[in-house]
Amino acid sequence: MKKLIICITLLTCYNLVGAQQKYFPFNINGKHGITDVSGNEVVKPIYRNSEIIEAKSQIYLKGLEDQQHVIIDAKTGNKQFFEYIFREQVKIKDVPYSMILNKGKRFLLSEESDKTINLTEEYWDFKNVDNYIIATYYPKRVPSKSTSYDKKGIPLPPKIEKMPAKTSTILANDETLKRLIKSNFDSYILMYKQPETEKEDRLVKVQLIQIKDYNKPVPFDFILLSKGNTHNLYDGKLGLTKTFVLAKATQEQLLNGSKKIVDQNLAFYSDNSPAPTMIVAAPSMPRTNAQEPKKEDKKPFKPFFYTEELANGNMLFALQETEEISKHILEAKSGLRLYLNKTEHTLTITPKDKESSRFSFNPETGVIYLPKIYLKQLGLTII
Repeated sequence: MKKLIICITLLTCYNLVGAQQKYFPFNINGKHGITDVSGNEVVKPIYRNSEIIEAKSQIYLKGLEDQQHVIIDAKTGNKQFFEYIFREQVKIKDVPYSMILNKGKRFLLSEESDKTINLTEEYWDFKNVDNYIIATYYPKRVPSKSTSYDKKGIPLPPKIEKMPAKTSTILANDETLKRLIKSNFDSYILMYKQPETEKEDRLVKVQLIQIKDYNKPVPFDFILLSKGNTHNLYDGKLGLTKTFVLAKATQEQLLNGSKKIVDQNLAFYSDNSPAPTMIVAAPSMPRTNAQEPKKEDKKPFKPFFYTEELANGNMLFALQETEEISKHILEAKSGLRLYLNKTEHTLTITPKDKESSRFSFNPETGVIYLPKIYLKQLGLTII
């Protein structure tokens, strides 16, 4: 029984250690690669950009036009290769999704799970607008057929059709991405109801609209979708109110035309925002002994990282372990700037005439995550 308990305990500890991040991005003079926690180079710094997807413990590496983009599991080191990766393209039910292009196909990849959504259109741009998604895309081209023949009766090559102009549509904000309107549009205007004012006996009556949760975006009341000189006015539930034609119209003209259609006061912005809170200072009162502030108990010391310039001009990166003990970790030669990011646990080295370099460090011990072969190149010394 004791052996079984020991085995379970060891297995649990192993899983906890195995669940920790083992791979980190680093940047040498503007080029990005991957290292492990032991300082071994896993991916050479040949990529132009790296991004960390914290919720999935993944790292995106993005290359130049002729380089494949890579998704790396920061725990296992497993790699997935794609032609293009575009991060945070759209939010579906408040979950961010990346867009992946590979072998002529495109799909959305959740940045919180393994969920994928195949895209049937060539969507290039998404905008979250209230409870909907406005997507811009290029319509599919209909294959051309040859209608001409040469003297021998052989069909001539068909004419090369022009690339269709991009257009937009409105999609449901869920995993179906269902199209909610039939017609496409080139531009749109959001409109919001405004309080009506009436003058009577020198008094102004104002209709107040209250919104319970000011942190949430205010849903639009109307949206005007325009394609050329044709304009379709929809309500907030995407019910078509009216279609009208107005050539070379300005936004103000379109707004005024929409006001007449719905017979309501509209604006390009929502007026349903709370008044700023006014903070009034309490009146000062004479202090008595009973009102003297109590001396706060001394807070326990917390270790912290810091950088400082040494007498010889070098920059030091260190960990203040206790009030008396400081652990020196790394020293950068004179002339280099050393920036410490305590939130992301990274160090950035900036030379005078080169691009900056950046790498991570252990948030508890300060051990740096950088392949050892670059220490001398960057002018760094591990202490």
